[in-house]
Amino acid sequence: MDTIREKLSSYKPNIYCWNTSRLSEQFKTYDIEIGHPSIKIAILDSGCDYLHSELNDNILINKSKSMVPYEENIEDYNGHGTAVISSIIGKKNVKGIAPAVSILSYKIVDKNGYGELRWTINAIKLAIQENVHIINISYTSNKIDDIDMIYEYKEVVKEAISKGIYVICAAGNECKEIKQDSEKFPAYLAEGIAIASTDYKGELSSFSNYGVGVDFSMPSGGFSQGFPSQYGFVIVAKPRSMARLHLEDQYQVPKDYTLTMGTSISSALFSGTIALLLSRYYRLYKKLPKRNEILSLVKLSGKQINRHYSMVEVNTYRALNEIK
Repeated sequence: MDTIREKLSSYKPNIYCWNTSRLSEQFKTYDIEIGHPSIKIAILDSGCDYLHSELNDNILINKSKSMVPYEENIEDYNGHGTAVISSIIGKKNVKGIAPAVSILSYKIVDKNGYGELRWTINAIKLAIQENVHIINISYTSNKIDDIDMIYEYKEVVKEAISKGIYVICAAGNECKEIKQDSEKFPAYLAEGIAIASTDYKGELSSFSNYGVGVDFSMPSGGFSQGFPSQYGFVIVAKPRSMARLHLEDQYQVPKDYTLTMGTSISSALFSGTIALLLSRYYRLYKKLPKRNEILSLVKLSGKQINRHYSMVEVNTYRALNEIK
């Protein structure tokens, strides 16, 4: 814990941390709670660079696993999983929303971003066995036509929720309204909590999906008229093995980091916020709160998004302050 706090204090926030700065009201959450290591988030994604300095304090390597049969380790050859995880537990150039919680990394997509629903189902089953508190599914894919597989997915998610696990997913980046028959998976399945994206101005990001059942948003970028282009991005960690991009040179991003935007980061920030609230409650009362209590806190903390009045952008600091 001391090492994590030392890292947090040793690195000043950069301009690409504007999103977590807003959620935490200039990182005032760090003075209250940075996360409890007993609170566990399962990240279902492309694996992670678990030796990256942003991640290496928090990954439960022996509890992590690849579900991709031809990529047997959890090394991230895609970059998506490392980016998502750093948004939660980053503590240097990335200022994570809950930098001291524990992460189980389950690889469910390969280096090309391909994944099968069976791999996701298997990962959720394992996460339930490991008694995680939160399952984060930041990737999205096209609608699945296998009715039996969808039924099995719904049932395993229901099982997770029945055990008190929060199942959180990205709403997707196609600027579409999500409906029950939407082509985006898993956000169109109502069992989980789908998270949209807001931009630097606090409005729905131009790319973000939305719709009935998408009640929450978190800031993760998008170009806003009247603001410099750099505020369209947020900073995340990238695998150290990946080549440097022109974008990173253009915006003077540190080595082993990149810039991104998207509801994948929004989903991660929501998962991190839930983890932070659970951590605070557990630290104060030595037990965990009811699901509805936490979701109500999160809902009441936020502000309504213009044109999408059922949706709020969460304020992590305000929600955290309500746990006393």
